[in-house]
Amino acid sequence: MSKKEAIESLKNYPLYNTYENKANVFAMFLAFDARTGTLQKSLGTAYKPIVTIGRKRNFPMYMNHDECIRIANIILKKIEESPEWFENATSEIYKRAAALINFSRDLKEVSYKTKTESELLGLYQKYCSLFKEMRVYSSIPMMLEHDTPVLSNLLQEKLSPFVRNEEINEVFSILSSPTKYSYLLQEEIERLRIAAKHAQGKDIQEEIKGHTQKWNWREYIFEGVPLSEADFFKQIELDLQQHKDPTKRIKEIEEKQSNIKEKQKEYIKKYKIPEETQNFATVAQDIVYLKYFRKGIFAESYYCVEFLLKEIGEQLNIRLDDVRGMFDWEVEEALSKGITKEKIEEIRSREEFCAFVSYEGKCYPLTEEEAEKIEKENITKEEIEQELKGQVACSGNVEGSVCVVNTVEDMKKMKEGMILVSVMTHPNLFSAMKIAKGIVTDVGGLSCHAAIVARELNIPSIVGTKNATKILKDGMEVALETREGTVKIIN
Repeated sequence: MSKKEAIESLKNYPLYNTYENKANVFAMFLAFDARTGTLQKSLGTAYKPIVTIGRKRNFPMYMNHDECIRIANIILKKIEESPEWFENATSEIYKRAAALINFSRDLKEVSYKTKTESELLGLYQKYCSLFKEMRVYSSIPMMLEHDTPVLSNLLQEKLSPFVRNEEINEVFSILSSPTKYSYLLQEEIERLRIAAKHAQGKDIQEEIKGHTQKWNWREYIFEGVPLSEADFFKQIELDLQQHKDPTKRIKEIEEKQSNIKEKQKEYIKKYKIPEETQNFATVAQDIVYLKYFRKGIFAESYYCVEFLLKEIGEQLNIRLDDVRGMFDWEVEEALSKGITKEKIEEIRSREEFCAFVSYEGKCYPLTEEEAEKIEKENITKEEIEQELKGQVACSGNVEGSVCVVNTVEDMKKMKEGMILVSVMTHPNLFSAMKIAKGIVTDVGGLSCHAAIVARELNIPSIVGTKNATKILKDGMEVALETREGTVKIIN
C-alpha cells in the first residue's frame, strides 16, 4: 500500500463530516489506524478510507455515509445473532483496557534520564500498540451510532409493539440507562466524601493530595492541563455551596441509580416486554456504559503518556506539542537518526494546516493541493434542515435560553438554567452541563457523552439533531419536547 493507492481509493467516494474535535496528530493517527486497520480483528472487516483536513488543530473526520452504515449493521447483526460474540467483545474491552491503563500508569514512574533513545522508542511503540489494541473492541459502542442511531432505532422498534407511541421515548430512555457509575460520578462521590469531612472541620490535605493523584486527568480529552490540588479544593468549596450536606448528595446519586433499576423492572412488568427485547435492552445498557468507560481509559492514558512524550521531546530538543504533532514513523525515525530543522518546521506547520488519509491501517499526510482536490471532489455539503428533531436521551419538557458551548472558553457564557447546545459534548464541558436546564447536540445516539451525562444528572436532553448549532444561536428561547424528540424556537 502506498500514498498514491490511498488517494486513488477515494475516487468516486463521497465523504461527509461525521464530527470534529480539537485534537493533535498523535491522537488522530491512533484512532484512524485502528478504524481502517486493526478493526479487522474484531469484525473481520474495517473502514475504507477516512480523511481529515485540519486547520488550527481542529480535525474534522470525513467518512463515507454508506460505509458507516455498513460497519454499524455488521455489529448489529453480530449482536442479534450471537449474544456470545458481544459477551466476548465486552470481555476483550476490559482485558485490553487493563493492559493499556496499567502500562500507561507505569509511564509516570519511569526513570527516563537513564533511558536510551532506543528504549524510549520501545516504550512509545508499546503504548501505540496497546492503544490500538484497546480500540479493536472498544470502538464497537461508538461505531454502532457513528452516523445513524441504528441501535437506538432497533431497540425502539422492538419496544413499539408493547409500548404506546407517546410513552416510548420515556421507556426507551429508562431501559437503555446503565446502572453502573461513570467515572465522572465515581469521582464526584469520592470528592463529596472529602467535602463532608471538610464541612466537619477536619484536615483534608492528605485526602485532597490522594484525590488529585488519582483524578487529575479528569478533564483530558486528547490532551489537557492536569487538575491541581487547588483546583479540587476549589471544587469542594463549590460542592459545599451547592450541597450544604454532601452526604445527602451522595445518597441522591445512589438512590437515583437504584430508582433506575426499579423503574426498569416496573416497565418490563407493566408492558409485558418479552425476554428477547429485555436482553437487547441489557446490551444497550452495556453499550452506553462501555462508551463512557473507554473515554475514561483513553483520557487517563493520554495524561500518563505525556511523561514519555515530554522526555522524547527533550531528547530531540523539541516541544511536547511537536511530539504530539508527529506520526509514529516520524518519531521512530527521529529517535533513530535525529531530526532536522526542516522536519521540525514541517511538524509545526501542522498546527495551522494538517491533512491526511488513512487506508488499510496507515495514515498518509496530504499536501494542501491534494486536500483541496479532495474537498472539491469528495466532500459533500449537506443541506441544513430547519426541523430540529433527534433522539431523546433523557425525558422532560423544558424551556430556556440557548447557550452554545463547544469549548472550555464557551463555558464562561453558561448560566444556570440555560439550554446547553453543542456539536458534541466532552468531559471538560461537564461543569457547564451540570447547571444546564436542557442539553441539545448535533451528534450522538443513546451511547454518546451527552446522553450518558444527561441521564446521570436527570437533565432533559435531545441528541443527534444534526443541525442544532447551525440553527440555534446564543440567547434564543427554545422548548425541548421530549415526547416528540423536537426542539422548537419560541422566541
